[in-house]
Amino acid sequence: MNKNSKLCPEHNICLQTIEYEGELVEQCALCGGLWCSLNSIEAILKKRIQKFDKETIQTSKDYNFPSLQLDMKKVKFEARKCLECGEDMKKHDFSKSINISIDRCLKGHGIWLDKDEIDRIQVLVEDGK
Repeated sequence: MNKNSKLCPEHNICLQTIEYEGELVEQCALCGGLWCSLNSIEAILKKRIQKFDKETIQTSKDYNFPSLQLDMKKVKFEARKCLECGEDMKKHDFSKSINISIDRCLKGHGIWLDKDEIDRIQVLVEDGK
């Protein structure tokens, strides 16, 4: 393993660098999760290269509702660790109008997206949400 290799926070295997919308991101071969820098995600969302089928578009719109507001004192969960600094990432909705829960490094190193979340976010951004 290369000392610069990042590990999937779910499976602890090395991520593979792939190109998505002309940007380099890192993906887990098992779960399809993506690690993106903040600059990469902004660039991806400005582009319109990826085309989505009707089912993906409809599913993205159907599931765009606010996350459950959980009482964090009562609910125990293990926060994902940042792939750069190892500190706990914060889970929150992508934006006020895009209610997809993402994990973000508080130091700005990047975000973790579960499988298909990048597609759902793109659909909603392109739809003007």
